[in-house]
Amino acid sequence: MWPFIITFGFMSNITNIIVFLKIGVKDNVSTLLFSLSISDLTYLILITPKMCGLFIVAHAADYPWPFDQYLLYILPYWPAVTVYDISSFISVSLGVLRCACVAMPLKFKLVFTKSRTIKWILFLVVLAVALRIPVLMIFKVSFRTDPVTNVSVAYLAAIPTFKTMLQINDTINRGGVIYVNYIIMVACIFILSSKLFKASKIRQSVTAQVPQCSGSTGEKESKQSQYQAKDLQSLDRGTLGALHTLVGLG
Repeated sequence: MWPFIITFGFMSNITNIIVFLKIGVKDNVSTLLFSLSISDLTYLILITPKMCGLFIVAHAADYPWPFDQYLLYILPYWPAVTVYDISSFISVSLGVLRCACVAMPLKFKLVFTKSRTIKWILFLVVLAVALRIPVLMIFKVSFRTDPVTNVSVAYLAAIPTFKTMLQINDTINRGGVIYVNYIIMVACIFILSSKLFKASKIRQSVTAQVPQCSGSTGEKESKQSQYQAKDLQSLDRGTLGALHTLVGLG
């Protein structure tokens, strides 16, 4: 299934990038979505050699390749995971953006400007690379000569302390960072839901205080149901969007 999934990912993300370039990246939301498409596309480019390495190991391991098969399988893995982290951080930022749009609507455009969003994305890139430094530096490409054929073959060599580096990476990225992301998204869901329910109650109380002479009972009930439907739709879109981001982090 890998070739079909990667092909679909290439097509969809390239389409997203073209659409964003045509309509223009004008605000913070479109900037984050555009950056997310670029990050996902970069991840697919980096993970494609791993797919090729899987096919070589499974179906053509005995072929005299001029490189070790695991060179393709392992070397691009950690850079790809780093880019995947960037996509996760951007997804969390989108969840925070949805929450802030509801929690602070009057100050939203003043706080979350396009220039600040671009700086934030650059900070997330630096943060993701810095957190993955322990595993980005544990492998290097070396060459060895086959005594039978006298041909140099590229292979992947690990540094002596690579096991310690892997343990540090697991503690930081598979432990602390993941839990921080989950806590942020759960907090956003809680704040988003409470703010929208509070707004719904305020609208219901205002609608209940409308004088009887302002219209018939049927018209009042219709207006009240419209307000309630609007609140529920906003709650569904915001909460489901944050939940989708939360599930994506897994």
